[in-house]
Amino acid sequence: MNISKQLPQDIDIPSSTSATDSETESISTGSYSWETTDIVEPHVGYKKVLVTGGAGFIGSHVADVLLERGDDVVIIDEMNDYYSLDIKQSNLKLLQSKYGNDRLKI
Repeated sequence: MNISKQLPQDIDIPSSTSATDSETESISTGSYSWETTDIVEPHVGYKKVLVTGGAGFIGSHVADVLLERGDDVVIIDEMNDYYSLDIKQSNLKLLQSKYGNDRLKI
């Protein structure tokens, strides 16, 4: 099964108004180009995801979304006092109560 495919070569690329002639020349004549790069299809299905900072606001919400869609999550957090440790512990307890410890590792 081929999981990568080539971009079509007939894509119309708009010219940049901020690039100089030398920048444009180096982009179009370079040995690497996005036009010739293989595209890797995204992984679908089950994942085990490491979330760093998972006790904080953003990390706990990311972990919640991942767990909600069926992935397993491993959370690593330094638990420093940048903001309230009580809030961070509460975020982790909420995730544990919602998803249990089978799919969530802290």
